[in-house]
Amino acid sequence: MVKIPTASRDAACNAVVDLIDVGGTGAIRVMIGAIGSITDADGSLVATASFAATAFPNASAGAASATGTPADNNTGAGEATWARVYSGGGLRLLQASFGDVGGEDIDVDEATFASAGVCTITGLTYTVPEGS
Repeated sequence: MVKIPTASRDAACNAVVDLIDVGGTGAIRVMIGAIGSITDADGSLVATASFAATAFPNASAGAASATGTPADNNTGAGEATWARVYSGGGLRLLQASFGDVGGEDIDVDEATFASAGVCTITGLTYTVPEGS
């Protein structure tokens, strides 16, 4: 059974979340439709939320939660189901489930968007697990 000590988990977490700040302010692109492979093209975009200038603080216990509450005006309408996180330089870093039910990777106040509404992300934590 592989176990990862906390210092290594913190370093791994920081390595990922710090990439969001490379090249400027990172963003979350919110999509409707079925989630695809990380290598697929973006889906139907309904919102783009920008991170704070420093997207995440340093990790603790292998986890880091987004700084502030990313929010932005919606560019489309529909039921958002997934999202991708991009660096400030446009590098695709990760994708995640998205919703307002609870248990999604990215939590929001409302996942059904109206055009020109506001997308407010209420929870986003990146965690490196201890092991299996």
